[in-house]
Amino acid sequence: MTKKRKDGSVATGLADIAMRVSDRTGFQHAAVFDILKTAFEEVKHCLDADEEVYIARFGKLYVTTIPERGGVNPKTREPVIKPQVRTLRIKPSKVLKEFLNPDD
Repeated sequence: MTKKRKDGSVATGLADIAMRVSDRTGFQHAAVFDILKTAFEEVKHCLDADEEVYIARFGKLYVTTIPERGGVNPKTREPVIKPQVRTLRIKPSKVLKEFLNPDD
């Protein structure tokens, strides 16, 4: 279900995408939803295994590791250690960039 955010923008969920694909292709909504859910699960497993995922005309998804580092608690001004974290990065394809910025 499409949700409106506080700032007025719209967030689209997996069920919405499945419905749109179902409408365009004629396949049953439940089947499309299951396929999309399975595809995203596979993407998650690939990323968890530190594999890059390349989706043609969309971009490359990959995980980077941000090492442990120092920081400061803004409230107490005490030094703190921020733990190492893994984060998702997306490098959009040229086609996607051109689609999002047609006047460039």
